[in-house]
Amino acid sequence: MEVSKVKFTGRNQSEFFSTLRKRIDENFEKRQASQFADGRMWFKIIFWLGAWVATWLLIMLSGLSGWWLVLFGVLHGFTHLFIAFNIAHDANHGAISLNKTVNNLFSCTLDLIGVNSYLWRFSHNTAHHSYVNVNGVDTSSAGYGIIRFNGQDKWKPAFRYQQYYASFLYAIATLNYVFTKDFALFLQLRKQNSSMSPSLGEWIYLIITKLFYYTYTLVLPTLFLPFSFWQILGVFVLAHALLGFTLALTFQTGHLIEGTSFPPRDEKGNVNKNWAVHIVETTTDYANTNPLLCWLLGGINVHVIHHLYPRICHTHYKELAPIVQATAEEYGLHYQTIPTFRAAIVSHFKLLTLLGRKDFAMIQN
Repeated sequence: MEVSKVKFTGRNQSEFFSTLRKRIDENFEKRQASQFADGRMWFKIIFWLGAWVATWLLIMLSGLSGWWLVLFGVLHGFTHLFIAFNIAHDANHGAISLNKTVNNLFSCTLDLIGVNSYLWRFSHNTAHHSYVNVNGVDTSSAGYGIIRFNGQDKWKPAFRYQQYYASFLYAIATLNYVFTKDFALFLQLRKQNSSMSPSLGEWIYLIITKLFYYTYTLVLPTLFLPFSFWQILGVFVLAHALLGFTLALTFQTGHLIEGTSFPPRDEKGNVNKNWAVHIVETTTDYANTNPLLCWLLGGINVHVIHHLYPRICHTHYKELAPIVQATAEEYGLHYQTIPTFRAAIVSHFKLLTLLGRKDFAMIQN
């Protein structure tokens, strides 16, 4: 189903969002701040881009050997992840600047680390953000017949074991992005003649940025370091396995945990729910009082406010998230929080176990 054909038709508690918007605006006015990047955000941009360049140069120029190559190869890989979390994610939502050109520029940091920003904006911003946990529309909760994320999906016997094999699928998530997923989605959109079908310019950009990524991660290290291609590839795959697992769990725990809502659609494909209420019921915060984790993850663990206001830069979440929670509870909404990242991960795998049962009835409201 095309996402444009799905509508939220519920009128219940619509005043919640208008009240919240007023309180958010008052907070910005009181702090004399804008919703876009502040000094904290510009520091993070400089820090993570600097770390990306510095770790790569360290690998290429310092004569590292043996396990030091593995260590710094993995560290360099994690700078890719933190660039995605802290820079590209905000940029793709238009949250860094009011100037679209500035956002597009920093959105390109995603292309530098091997993921096409054009497709990310479609699959993440449109399909996921607008339709969280709506079966058949939200790409982030689509298991494609391999894993069952939604109780409305048809059950298969293999799903009994998905809590075990899910970790392997998560570990290859970023490898899939950089080698196959972007190309496959480009071809799929072209075949469907979708409104998002990429232009010739987007195809050329995809190929150029992919070649750039493969060159600095695989080709140049093989040519100039005293290691074989297979050793370089081994470090590359190890780094991606760790990145993929971390990336998947960071996002999955924001929506796919015990007690979350998976709203049904009516015969027209619509959801009988107010959109803002739907976001609160399908989204979870975790470890939102852990300053280090919030800093590293770019506020992705403070997820409810991000989904309600994706164009607000994540460095403001510390001041705004308590307002969202208090307002939601004032209007009788269940604002779900999990105290630690570990507890959120455990809850996610418990949900996978439940979904692996043929008789499991999904929470729908």
